[in-house]
Amino acid sequence: MTIKLDFRTKLFMTIVLSYVMVLGNIQVKYFLQALIISVIPIVLLINTKHTRVAIIGMATLVFVYGADRFLMKLEYSPLVAILLILVMVVKKILPAFLMGKYTILTSNVGESIYSLKKMKCPDEIAIPLTVMVRFFYAARIDYSQIKKAMRLRGLTLKKLIKSPILLFEYRLVPLLMCLSKTADDLTVSAMTKGLAVNQKRTSISESRIGGIDCIFFVIMVWAIYLYIRGKYA
Repeated sequence: MTIKLDFRTKLFMTIVLSYVMVLGNIQVKYFLQALIISVIPIVLLINTKHTRVAIIGMATLVFVYGADRFLMKLEYSPLVAILLILVMVVKKILPAFLMGKYTILTSNVGESIYSLKKMKCPDEIAIPLTVMVRFFYAARIDYSQIKKAMRLRGLTLKKLIKSPILLFEYRLVPLLMCLSKTADDLTVSAMTKGLAVNQKRTSISESRIGGIDCIFFVIMVWAIYLYIRGKYA
């Protein structure tokens, strides 16, 4: 069964994980609970068939937790301290990054705007936010296609990095041209969908909070409780 979460639930989970996991000390005081919370975005990615991202996320998660345990057993040295800091940063940021990735991959513009409108979010914020998210997602796809095209012609990064001018010409110039076209396409798409500030519009998106959303809301409230308990206990 595919888990379909409302955009508001995904947005709430992204904000909570970004705040709780990055600024809190759950990983230190509640190791098992932090591990469970970190795995949630990976499970959601697997459920929605984004297996490649989920596997990379899981491998990174296992590596940083294993590296953390290994480094803690070593004698103190400046190098060990630096590596511990790097591992801790990745361990804190990774769950929020994966949750944000899941939110972007599984949400469309219509659903996002409709959900934000139901949250009484001003059009001046909702429309630019959703269009911006889609713009960066489209930019990533365009850059990936440019890299593949250059690789087919033997213009790998290893060769291009030796000549910054060629790197700019073969990578950045095509990307800028693609981004210009993407911006025009998004503008046309917005006009076609009737996006305008302070104007009512209909939507074919069905956005509602269901039982599965409530479960994940409870899990996020539990994460907030662990953050408060770990900070003030």
